[in-house]
Amino acid sequence: MKLILRIAIACLIVMILVACSKPSQMSTVDELPEKAGILWSKATVIAAENWNRVPGRSDIHLEMKDTQKQDAINLNLTLSHTLTDSGKISNKIINSEEAFNDLQNDLFGLLKSQIEQDRTPQNISLFHNNSPNNPLVSFTGKTKRINGYLCLGFDFEYKMSVSDSVAQKGTVWLEKKSGAPIFKESSMEVPIPMIPKLKMTETYSFVNDVWTNKEITLSAEMNILTQKVSFTMQLKQSAWWIYSP
Repeated sequence: MKLILRIAIACLIVMILVACSKPSQMSTVDELPEKAGILWSKATVIAAENWNRVPGRSDIHLEMKDTQKQDAINLNLTLSHTLTDSGKISNKIINSEEAFNDLQNDLFGLLKSQIEQDRTPQNISLFHNNSPNNPLVSFTGKTKRINGYLCLGFDFEYKMSVSDSVAQKGTVWLEKKSGAPIFKESSMEVPIPMIPKLKMTETYSFVNDVWTNKEITLSAEMNILTQKVSFTMQLKQSAWWIYSP
């Protein structure tokens, strides 16, 4: 049980790093059709106007399941994010499972150190301009109603940083009128042999011109000895506040 728990926490560390990583700036592809390019430009404006919103609270749920035996381990963490006197973001674990107690000086310490790193927001996103690392973006022409919004789909492929060899590929759905990103689904390879591919979804909220990333879900399957194990991490963000540099 302790070995499985250690593996679960190791996967949680990887997933948190992916979920909280800061993507490099991306620019719009000039080849987009005119109307699609206008919609993408609206997304750029919305991203630029909301870059400094920070969640005051993050609730993380990790489920690890043996796909053959259907045995499951569920772990929960709650984090707070506040502004320090030095102008950085303080990230603290304010609630965790008792199952973590045996790992205080081991993997839990590594998890804690990764969580508590300064994650001050930067004015960057998939929709920002002036980057040497352009994404590949194509208008799919497809429409879908998501959470009450009528959206248009854009396929994309981009790297999290200029030096990264791993590309994230997927589809982002923009609200048809405002251009607000509403939902993004993607997959990427991770540098762990046991995990061939990591899938990711992001659900956004857009209310009264306020755009926030309210939920991120990461999922993967890995082969551990003779077992095939599935992982799902759900990150819900709330209590947003504005960071002023």
